[in-house]
Amino acid sequence: MVLGKTFKKINSNAHLKEIFAGSFVAFILKIAGIIGTYIFTFLVSRYYGAEGMGVYSLSLSALLILEMCGTLGFRTSVLRFVGQFSAENKHHKINSLYKNILEIIIPVSLFLAVVLFLFSNKIAVLIFHNGTRSIPFKIISLILPIHVVAAINIEIIRGLKNIPFSEYLRNLNESLFGIPLLLVITLFVSNYYVPIATFAIATAGAFLISTPYVTKKMRSFSRNAEELLSKTELIKISLPMMITAFSALIMGKIGTIMIGMFSTTENAGIYDVALKLASVTSFVLYSINTIAAPKFSELYWSKNMEDLKKVVRLSSKLIFGFSFPVLLALILFPQFFMGIFGNEFIAGKCALVFLTIGQFVNASSGSVGVFLNMTGKQRIFRNIILLTTLINVILNYLLIPKYGINGAAIATMISVSFSNIGAALYIKVKSNIKTFYVPIICK
Repeated sequence: MVLGKTFKKINSNAHLKEIFAGSFVAFILKIAGIIGTYIFTFLVSRYYGAEGMGVYSLSLSALLILEMCGTLGFRTSVLRFVGQFSAENKHHKINSLYKNILEIIIPVSLFLAVVLFLFSNKIAVLIFHNGTRSIPFKIISLILPIHVVAAINIEIIRGLKNIPFSEYLRNLNESLFGIPLLLVITLFVSNYYVPIATFAIATAGAFLISTPYVTKKMRSFSRNAEELLSKTELIKISLPMMITAFSALIMGKIGTIMIGMFSTTENAGIYDVALKLASVTSFVLYSINTIAAPKFSELYWSKNMEDLKKVVRLSSKLIFGFSFPVLLALILFPQFFMGIFGNEFIAGKCALVFLTIGQFVNASSGSVGVFLNMTGKQRIFRNIILLTTLINVILNYLLIPKYGINGAAIATMISVSFSNIGAALYIKVKSNIKTFYVPIICK
C-alpha cells in the first residue's frame, strides 16, 4: 500500500522519474555488490576464522579512515559542485574542479602512505597487540594513493549521473576481482594478511578502469575552462564535509577498533560481521542517495523548492518501504544469520539486534546527511556528527570493557539514532521539509 500509492506519483514529475530510475539501477548494483561482499566475508570467515576476519576488518577500517583523510572531504563536495554546475549549465568548470582536487589529494595521500609504512609496527602493537603483524598496514600504505584517486574518480562519474558505471566501480569491481583472487591465493598461501592483500590487488582495478574514463571526460569540458575556486577556497568548503564524513566513518568503525584494543581480535571479527549484516538494511538508503545527492544539489541551487520537497518525500518512502522487511528478518532471526558465517559467530546475535534497531532509525530518517551537505548546511551536519562521534567513543569506552561486543552495539545504536533524529528535526524546523517517514505515524 505504501509503495503502491507512491509509484502513481512518479510518472507525473521528471525529477521523480530520474530519482526512481537512477535509484533502481543503483539498487540492483548495490544488491549485487552486497552479495559479492558477503561471499568474500564468508570465505574469509571460513578459511581464516574469527581471528583472520578480525585482522581483515581492522586493516580495512584503517584503510577507509586514511582514505577519508586523503580525500579531504572532496568525495562529498565534488557531488555538490557537479550538481550545481550542471544546474547552471557550466560543465566546463568541472575540469578545473577535478584538476585542483588532484593537485591537493595526491601529495596528501602520498604523505599519509609514507607515515603509515614507517609506523606500521607501532600501529600493529596498538591494534593487534602484536608488532609482528605489521604486514597488513604496509600493504595498505602501498595502495592508499591509488585508492584515494579512484574514490574521487567514482564520485565525479556519479556526479555526471553515469550511475551504472559509478556503482559498478563502487560495488562490484572489488568483489568480481577479489573473490576469485582470494580462492586462488588461498590454495598456495594462507597467512593472516592474504585477505587484505587480495583486497589491495582488487581495488587497483577501480583506479585502472576509472582514470582513463574521467580523463577523457575532463578533456571534453576543457574548452573555455575558467578557474572555479582557489585551492584555499575549495579546501575551506570541503573540510567541513571531510570532518563530517570522517566522524561518520569513525562512528561506524570505532566499535570494531576499540573491541580490538580492549578485547580480542576474534571478538572484533565477530562484531564486524554483525555490523555488516545490520548495514544491509541501509543499502536502500545508499542506493537512493546515489542519485539523490546531485539531484538535491541541482534542485536546491536552482531554487526549485517544490520539486525538492517531492523528491525528498519520495526518497524517504522508498527507503523505508524497501528496508523494513530486511530489518524485520534480522531482528527475528539473528542467530540464523550470524550462524551462516560459522558457529563461533553466533556469539554476536544480540549485537546484531541492537545494530539493526539503529539502522531502523537510520532508514526511517531519510537522506538527512546528503540533504544538509548538498544544500550548503555542511557545517550544521558536521556539528551533529562531531557530537555524535564523541558520544559514541565515550559509550564504547564505558560499555565494551563490561559488555564486550554487545556494549559496542548499544553504543552504535544510540549514536546512530541520535545523529539521524537530530538532523531530521533540524531540516524540518529550518527548511520545513520532512525527511522522517514511518507509515504508522506519517501520511
